[in-house]
Amino acid sequence: MGSYYMAANAYVSDGGAPLNSTTRGIVIYEGAPTTTTPIMPLMPAFNDTPTAHKFFTTITGLAGGPNWVPVPHQIDEHMFVTVNMGISACPTCLNGTRLSASMNNYSFVNPTSLSLLQAFYFNVSGIYTPDFPNTPPVKFDYTNENINVLNPSLSITPKSTSVKICCAS
Repeated sequence: MGSYYMAANAYVSDGGAPLNSTTRGIVIYEGAPTTTTPIMPLMPAFNDTPTAHKFFTTITGLAGGPNWVPVPHQIDEHMFVTVNMGISACPTCLNGTRLSASMNNYSFVNPTSLSLLQAFYFNVSGIYTPDFPNTPPVKFDYTNENINVLNPSLSITPKSTSVKICCAS
């Protein structure tokens, strides 16, 4: 029982400039002492291919576990989701912008008054919008870094608390 860092960083295979993109959070177990600060774990290098390969090839589900639910065989939602690094406004940053992770060009903003799950469960409006897109806003060549680099609709990622509600139970 205690508090621990949960951390992740980006993997870049080409050996370019290292990214400072580590994301981290602190998991604090109920009843844990609040006087101790967890130690940030040592992270692998951004281009550590063997570690990245081992991580991605050993991800498994909890098939047969107590909360396991089989994957549905009938598809009722079709989405094409892209994950990217964009730019967001940052009034306190040196050049007025900063890097911002995004999905389908939306950068997520945590709600301030209630969690998403609580808002959904208790049917509270104004916490999120149910308009997360099924596709990115612009179709482009995802592998050619020379195309669309300066297109603001691709590089500027609006901040939102947008979700996709699907899969009726």
